[in-house]
Amino acid sequence: MINFLAAVLLSITYHAHHISVCEVTYKQNTNTLEVVQQVFADDLESYVKLKTNNPNFDIRYNLETNSEVIKKFALDFFKIKLNNTHVDFEWVGYKIVDNDMKLFFEYKNIEGERLVISNSIFIDYLHGQENVIHFLKDNSKQTKVCTKSNREVSFDLH
Repeated sequence: MINFLAAVLLSITYHAHHISVCEVTYKQNTNTLEVVQQVFADDLESYVKLKTNNPNFDIRYNLETNSEVIKKFALDFFKIKLNNTHVDFEWVGYKIVDNDMKLFFEYKNIEGERLVISNSIFIDYLHGQENVIHFLKDNSKQTKVCTKSNREVSFDLH
């Protein structure tokens, strides 16, 4: 019986659930979207090592150079369309606290009816990856999830 319980507990312990959390705040008074994408730093480091074929990449070393690498990565996985037109973001930067990593970027001149967000971070890299998006507007919050089978979500701006 003890062996059975140990096996069950080990299977629960070793089953990793992969999730990222993104907060998108729409500020109507300035027509901007402020985005904070939170991931695990070690996941991002492993992904960059794989994609750049650089096994020595250290996400905590040489922050200025790494900022450009991480910005390019963000461009690849996070996309916004406004009224069916792709919108570019301004990179603000990132910070790491322990193993939590937050990426900051901003979209300006946001005007329109419908916002479509595609967040494919780690979806093709980590099995079962889910990317939660919290959309904040006018003191309200909507939450949607991007997955491998549903990579885009939409929100009404008005």
